Amino acid sequence: KTMIRVGEILGTEKIAKNGAKRWRPRLKQLHTSTKPLRVFYQLSAKPLLTLGKSSLINEVISRCGGVNVYDQTKGAAPEVDVESVIAQKPDVILISQFAGDQVDVKEAWRRWTMIPAVLHNRLETIPSSLIDRPGPRILIGATQICRALNQAD
Repeated sequence: KTMIRVGEILGTEKIAKNGAKRWRPRLKQLHTSTKPLRVFYQLSAKPLLTLGKSSLINEVISRCGGVNVYDQTKGAAPEVDVESVIAQKPDVILISQFAGDQVDVKEAWRRWTMIPAVLHNRLETIPSSLIDRPGPRILIGATQICRALNQAD
C-alpha cells in the first residue's frame, strides 16, 4: 500500500502498482521460523541502540517468526545496555552494518557466553542499506533475517 501511495504522490502510480504487484508474491514467500526465537537487533554500538515495536524491522522480525526482545520499549530506537541484553537472553543477535566494524562488533559480544545467541554462534550481520530504510530493497533484507532465524531454529 505504501509503495502505491508514494507512486500516487510522485505521479508514478502505474510504475508503483507494477512494483507492488511483483513485490507481493515475494513477500508471501518469506519463510518463518517454526518456533518463536527471541531476537536482539543492534542498530549501533556506541551508544548501544536497538529498535522498538514501532519500527519496520520489528515487523520483519515478527513476519520471520521472531520476537523482538525490546518490542515493549518506548521510542523508535531505545538506548539499552549490555546487562539488559544479557537479561533478555536473545536466541539470535542481528547486527546492522550501521553498527560499526562488523568483526569488532561481533567480537565484543563473544565474551558474553551466557547469552544463548552468543553461546550458539547466532550473530548475524544485516546490511543496513537493505533493511534500515523502507523501500523495495527491504525484501532482500527481510529474506536475510528470515534465513538467519530459520538457521537458528
